[in-house]
Amino acid sequence: MKFNLFILFITICSVNAVELPFYEAKYKFESDEINITGIRKFNKNSEGYEIEFQASNLIVGMNFSSLFHFEDYKVIPKSYDVKIKPKFLNRDQFIEFDYEENQIISKGSNEWFKILNQDVLIMIH
Repeated sequence: MKFNLFILFITICSVNAVELPFYEAKYKFESDEINITGIRKFNKNSEGYEIEFQASNLIVGMNFSSLFHFEDYKVIPKSYDVKIKPKFLNRDQFIEFDYEENQIISKGSNEWFKILNQDVLIMIH
């Protein structure tokens, strides 16, 4: 019994110590309205971790970026950024999670902010 508990403990510790693998994958989306090819990446940078998607064709380009970090086995979002070209579509959006001021701020085609209450902070922070 003690040996089984020891093996379980070692297994849990080794799983928790594993670093997430970085990846890059190519995606192709085809529909009646648009055909576009893009690259999705998962990387670590100076601000934490990032999941990014960049795609383009002859008419449009798009870049989605989500920054986050891990704290106590939880994913803590930092920002979400959407950039669409051509600019006349006016679809760019930037959402920032400000934990010092307890708010979420959205800038771009839809501007808003939301004060986070304590219940929300417990769930995400």
